[in-house]
Amino acid sequence: MEPARPTCEPDVQFGNPPTGPREYIYNLVSLSKPKVTSKHTCLPKIRVIPKKQNDFLKRESMKTMGPPHLDRPSSVTYPDKRTYVLKQSKKPYVKLVNHTVQDCLKTTKQTAELERHVQLGRSNCLTGSEAPQSDLKVTRQAGEVKDVPLKCVKRVRNDVNWITRNAITVITSEPGYRLPLINRRQVVDTRKGDKFSLKAQRTSSGLEPLYVYKHELGKVPGYILKRNKMVKKTQELLTKFIHEKEMQKTDFLLTEKQREELLNGLKAAWDRYNRKYLGLASINDTLKGKAYKAYLEHHLDMLKADIELVEGHRFLFVESPKNPEAATKSVLENICT
Repeated sequence: MEPARPTCEPDVQFGNPPTGPREYIYNLVSLSKPKVTSKHTCLPKIRVIPKKQNDFLKRESMKTMGPPHLDRPSSVTYPDKRTYVLKQSKKPYVKLVNHTVQDCLKTTKQTAELERHVQLGRSNCLTGSEAPQSDLKVTRQAGEVKDVPLKCVKRVRNDVNWITRNAITVITSEPGYRLPLINRRQVVDTRKGDKFSLKAQRTSSGLEPLYVYKHELGKVPGYILKRNKMVKKTQELLTKFIHEKEMQKTDFLLTEKQREELLNGLKAAWDRYNRKYLGLASINDTLKGKAYKAYLEHHLDMLKADIELVEGHRFLFVESPKNPEAATKSVLENICT
């Protein structure tokens, strides 16, 4: 018989291990843990916030570069299915059109009138003033259709060689002619078939050489040509002005004719002054008469010296008779304008 257990001892079963934490006095007191926001004591107001790693995982697998989400490729416009070859389309066949009895009788009557009209035209072509013009198409149809009314028969023959026509269409067509012009040239980005057009609608991919296809590429701009033309004109006017200034400072050679004219003019002037000198009074006591006589003698001596100079030298160089002020003014006006 087992001894009685005291009431103060706990009920412990050695077969089952104890559950939960061990009972300590510190476990019974709830402690508030401090909330650690950062390892730094002071954070700067302006700092770089790192990106989350989850944002990079939203991309598709094996996709690096692709078309923008705004540039959607346009839908392909397929040709009409009715233009393709049909079953038994090369065989000629006769299609009977369903009409009423009245329509067929009316058509028969019209055919008879056409035949009679043609026969009358043939009989009167020699006697009449003007032969009636018969319709070849109507005559041929009237001659062929005799038993069945024309309106009740419709002969259809399809002579189109669809194989040849489709081959010509494929050979002569440009690649991608079913797509719009902006989406014809495309590039495939990944092995999954992601493609986008080289010439995007909203963004430029940089793969299409648009700049080298410009009409003005390689040509000098118009404003540069205009400026070069103005500079060349101004340079020509300036060169002309400098040349004229140099010509004004130099002397030029008199021709033989000019030398003779100069000599004759000097002799004629000497004769005029000599005639006046010989007409003076023999006695000139007044101051006016003495001064006039000295004036005539001075001019006669100067003219005599010039005549001897011209007669003694065959080649004469004289200064240019140009007016430098007028020439300068005209050239400057041309340059400024």
